[in-house]
Amino acid sequence: MRVTWRDTPTSLDPDATSHLKTLFIKSVQFDVTEDELRSVFEPLGATGVKLVTDHDTRRSKGVGFLDFDDHQVAEQVLTRISRGEFVLRGHAVTAEWARPRGMCVPSHETAVRNIPP
Repeated sequence: MRVTWRDTPTSLDPDATSHLKTLFIKSVQFDVTEDELRSVFEPLGATGVKLVTDHDTRRSKGVGFLDFDDHQVAEQVLTRISRGEFVLRGHAVTAEWARPRGMCVPSHETAVRNIPP
C-alpha cells in the first residue's frame, strides 16, 4: 500500500509569515553548488545557505534553504526571486517561505494507491 500526502501550494497569510526568516528555494539546476548559491545570496543578506542533497549519492535535489537574520530582508529577496531576477545556469530559481517543521497546509486531496483487495 502506498499513501501519498500532497501539500496544496497556497499563499500564506502575511500575518502568519511575519516572523519567518527562511526561504525555501526550488528549481535549482542539479549542477549548481552550495558555494555558487552562497556567492549569489550572501551579498543580499543571507546568513546561511543549504542545498539539499541525496543522502546516498550526494547529488543535489534541486532545492535548498536561505536563512536571514531579518524578516524584511528575506521578504525583499523573495520578491526579487518572484520577479525572476535570479537565473542560475540559464534557469530561473523560484522560492517561497519555508514552513517550520510540523506546519503543513491541509490538503483537500489525498491519493491512496495500490491497496490490495
